[in-house]
Amino acid sequence: MRLIDKIAQKFDGLTARSLVVSEWEETIYFKPMTGEEWDTVNREIGGDATGPRSNAQVIVLKALDSNGVRLFKNDDASVLMEKGFIETTRRVAAAMTAVTPVDDAEKN
Repeated sequence: MRLIDKIAQKFDGLTARSLVVSEWEETIYFKPMTGEEWDTVNREIGGDATGPRSNAQVIVLKALDSNGVRLFKNDDASVLMEKGFIETTRRVAAAMTAVTPVDDAEKN
């Protein structure tokens, strides 16, 4: 097996992590960010990868329900920016973009 195949197999085998968002009275799930997803966020926001717009885009892109179905539509980012509580969206996006060592990710 080629190394690239092993890498893809490891990623595909990761289970979603969960995060309780008490402000929304909801538990959300997500898998680690990929490079392609980072590119999508950067393209959508036009460059500021640390601001409220990027936080909203990350959440819209990554948030899943317990069945692995996306919780938000792409258009929901503007509502999150306007009404999602900046502290909450910052915390949720930070959890979703945190770098998790592969060994730790496999345990979750």
